[in-house]
Amino acid sequence: MRTINFLFIAFGLCTTTQASDLLPLTSGGADLWERMALDSAAQRIYIPGDRGVLVTDLHGRRVGEVDERGGVHSVALAPELGIGICSNGRCGTLSLFTLDSLVVEKELRTTGGNPEAVLFDPACRRIFAFNGRGRNATAFDGFGGAVAGSIPLGGRPGTAVADGRGRIFVSLKDTREVLVLDTWKLAVLRRLPVPALEEPSGLALDPLRRRLFVVGANQLLAVLDCDSGEALGTVPIGPGAGAAVCDPATGGAYVPQRDGSIAVVRRDAGSYRVAASIPARRG
Repeated sequence: MRTINFLFIAFGLCTTTQASDLLPLTSGGADLWERMALDSAAQRIYIPGDRGVLVTDLHGRRVGEVDERGGVHSVALAPELGIGICSNGRCGTLSLFTLDSLVVEKELRTTGGNPEAVLFDPACRRIFAFNGRGRNATAFDGFGGAVAGSIPLGGRPGTAVADGRGRIFVSLKDTREVLVLDTWKLAVLRRLPVPALEEPSGLALDPLRRRLFVVGANQLLAVLDCDSGEALGTVPIGPGAGAAVCDPATGGAYVPQRDGSIAVVRRDAGSYRVAASIPARRG
């Protein structure tokens, strides 16, 4: 199962003390899960850090590095365009690099400071930067990089995911909401409240069952219906969780925790619960 393999590989890279090459770029802990990028076709993992983006294969062997010193917050990939995108928090820019050469070809200035999450939406072929200081999202044309528009969010963005149908879901840390954005019209369609969560950040999407998994800072995970916004359950999880990954085969989610374990959240007898806890591979 590719999802499980990626979880073990990624968490192993973040926690190992033997891979000295990785340590300068992987000091962020579990929140790296929402900022890393996996290219399953090319079998590469892109890991952001202060000195740039480290690129490894699925065995943790170094492939190369994107040299970007602007304090990289997150990475997104657009394989159909042959580019990767990283957000540079200190510079207020995005860097576009070629996936083949890992060379930065273009810098894009956002409409709000401190870009954090970055996302490519294949439906409209636009790049989205979610700006912490500006509390807005900047949309860029994926081909030329021109600014297509800006969306006021009304809160500080956390993580964003796209459903491939022209919708983006983005968590707001300070308003306890998940926004639904129209990537064509560049507008907020809905605000989905998650009042049980403190500082909701991590998001995972099950596009088949239309489910959102939202991770809060108060050791809770909420499950929402993507379309209706209905709350389908709240699950206690362990400390230090800041991200989640969906397994589309089962409709469950995998949540990395501070103690190095992965909480497996699944639906059982009509309700969501932690079905298992998997220790992450180390060393």
